[in-house]
Amino acid sequence: MTISRSIRLLLAGSIFLGVVFVAGTSWRHHELGSQLLTTAASGDTEKVRSLLLAGASVNASDSGGRTPLLLAAWGDHPAVVETLLRNKANSNIRGQAPEGYLSDTGDLGPKDWTPLRAAVAAASVGCVQLLLNGGADREAKDEQGRRAVDYALEYASQTNGPFEYRTASAKIVRLLSGAKPH
Repeated sequence: MTISRSIRLLLAGSIFLGVVFVAGTSWRHHELGSQLLTTAASGDTEKVRSLLLAGASVNASDSGGRTPLLLAAWGDHPAVVETLLRNKANSNIRGQAPEGYLSDTGDLGPKDWTPLRAAVAAASVGCVQLLLNGGADREAKDEQGRRAVDYALEYASQTNGPFEYRTASAKIVRLLSGAKPH
């Protein structure tokens, strides 16, 4: 075998190994991201931390564009929201409504939910405060031209909803309007 052929084979082997390594890394990151989405939705702060330390992307998303931050906000998990924000989660990425929420058309609707809107829908005062402190855009509008405060006003005025939900929504209206909650 000539030296040039040996070098070509050696280079070809290196390139092949590099592709396998990159493919393995990509699969691993996908798997970690998928686990992070599930864990953030469940509210397990310690497991979220360990997945982030293992290399999961803090802004991983599912097929609906939902991120760990959106799912944690929807689940009313302020400790997870805080952990994700401290790890530089983007508080303004949009995705579809979380599973369990159906739009007026009976589906999950367009990809126009932000983590802030999810926190408002969950009546999570703690998550709303954390998201605002973390840079969430309180003026962001969905495809209907509505802001998070518009939804909070609607939820606060529902007479058939649970009292605690209406009370929390009223506090959220004050937060989104720039006032301190009582």
